[in-house]
Amino acid sequence: MPRAVSQVAVVCDDEAAARVALEVLGNGGTAIDAAIAAMLALAVVAPDSTGLGGGGVALHFDAATRATAFLDFRESAPIGLRRAELARPIKNSLRGAFVGVPGVIAGIVELHRRFGKLPLADRFVAASDIAERGFVVSTHLARALAWNEAWVLSNREARAVFVAKDTLLHEGDRAHNRVLAATMRKLAPEPMTFYSGELADEMVATARRLGGRLSSADLAEYRAIERIPLRLAWAGSEIVTAPPPSAGGLLLLETLAMHTPAELRAHGYQSGAYLHVLAETFRGALADRVRFIGDPAFVKVDVPALLA
Repeated sequence: MPRAVSQVAVVCDDEAAARVALEVLGNGGTAIDAAIAAMLALAVVAPDSTGLGGGGVALHFDAATRATAFLDFRESAPIGLRRAELARPIKNSLRGAFVGVPGVIAGIVELHRRFGKLPLADRFVAASDIAERGFVVSTHLARALAWNEAWVLSNREARAVFVAKDTLLHEGDRAHNRVLAATMRKLAPEPMTFYSGELADEMVATARRLGGRLSSADLAEYRAIERIPLRLAWAGSEIVTAPPPSAGGLLLLETLAMHTPAELRAHGYQSGAYLHVLAETFRGALADRVRFIGDPAFVKVDVPALLA
């Protein structure tokens, strides 16, 4: 049994994922071990928001050395992608054009190599167990299923997980994803086989059948990238956050840089003026995101200018 843990917190989208992460901490795992456990569990219980086909970013702080590290494992565009293929509304026959090169597995492997402690294979097995035993459909997942009811009912793989007796599962129902459970167990001994062999061939074939450009070369060449975090001195603290291609960090720093705490307090917390000023700041930062932020490999993002 894992030991009791205190003075820790796990925050994620689903209780099942949070419990898996807490168990890892109770067994002596690092924060990164726990984060990986939660990520893989969420791939099972929150497939509308995340999954093995997605990507992410991670900001790590070492309390002993005060060092920070940032890892970018966002999805990337297939080499052969063409702008014209990304037209909306999305046709079912061209859904594959929106499939990026997945980064989650590469990110997990690199994070564990640098900051993990417990066996990585155990994290995949734990996620597999959740998929095999079944998980409770959350409020958010039930809503997402309802929004996409026509597609779920028409898709063989989705029906096998989220449909019972020709009816969508509802909040509180129990779902099982035995195909994903088998995939997790297959990846457990060597996760990077995700990018080669049988699984990679299946991904490429599926994306191309639906009009995508994903290739075996795209998968084989994918690598997680270390980037330098963004920093801002604000109100006596140093804010450290995500750099591009992630946009949230820069939006946060732009918003903070527009105001001092005293200026915000002068408006009166939650007053009309307070909310209006923040809303306009958010709008400006979001406009900058749309106009100026992109993949640093292709877009030069002038961070000092945006923060000036």
